[in-house]
Amino acid sequence: MARMEIVEGRDAGSRFALNYSQHTTTELFRYAYERRLFENKLRFWFESDYWDFYQENMNETEGTRRREFKFDFVIEEQSRLIIPGLSSGISTFKTVEALRAALSKVRDSRIWLLEISTPIPEEFELINDRGHHVKIRPNKSVQVTVENFQEMLCCLNWVKFL
Repeated sequence: MARMEIVEGRDAGSRFALNYSQHTTTELFRYAYERRLFENKLRFWFESDYWDFYQENMNETEGTRRREFKFDFVIEEQSRLIIPGLSSGISTFKTVEALRAALSKVRDSRIWLLEISTPIPEEFELINDRGHHVKIRPNKSVQVTVENFQEMLCCLNWVKFL
């Protein structure tokens, strides 16, 4: 059963309007610290660092496994705007079991849920990229900084999973 929780830490100075024109068609689960759903949780790379790392990795042909990118967003250095085409977005999972399989040492108290039919702003894309994994990122038509996207994510109706 899910229960409502208040998400703390929003920046009161930010102003934006969201257009809730779509809904989730499945439950989506996210793992995060209690009371800090997205605080210090969005990982980003500057665009120049991304391309340097990408070129370095593409030149690696030895070894059993290439180094993996550990980021949610690629951003422009000057404007700090998210580059949607290069950004993977945040990870959510369709089941708690899939979340547990992808992560280690999962505590139930840190699982958050978007229930079926949760309103989703048209400014977001939900991409089911593989099996039970769903990415949430800004729609390609939206120009937004990581900080504002973080606040936008807090506007979704996340509930604690218990």
